[in-house]
Amino acid sequence: MESIIRESFKIGAEALKQCTPQPVAFYSADLSGNQIGEKHIETEGNCGGAYIKGIKYRSPLYKYFNSLPNMTLDGVARMSKDVYSGYTLSFETNNVYNGQSYDRYNAFYNAVVSYLKDNGLECYVKSYLT
Repeated sequence: MESIIRESFKIGAEALKQCTPQPVAFYSADLSGNQIGEKHIETEGNCGGAYIKGIKYRSPLYKYFNSLPNMTLDGVARMSKDVYSGYTLSFETNNVYNGQSYDRYNAFYNAVVSYLKDNGLECYVKSYLT
């Protein structure tokens, strides 16, 4: 299982690097939404993130992480209890990318989930804008 997690991280990191975010324009506005300042183009796109959801208690993925101290694979990935049900999985991407691009994190986690599903592990991506 460790090799699957580490390989999924490599695949996700490559997808993150290859991703070209959709640029977004920002500007200051008054309460009516009228532009009152200079427009700024953010080349990294919308701000956001993603993580993996849908991991059940009986999943081999959960069983593997449950056997690790603090449910953490030495700085690569960490599993935690989901707010509603099941478990979530997040990866430590700071050594690959240190930003807040929704597009890049979405690309990373979609590549990871695709690889995990190819290896028989059921889960899905939850992405969010901030």
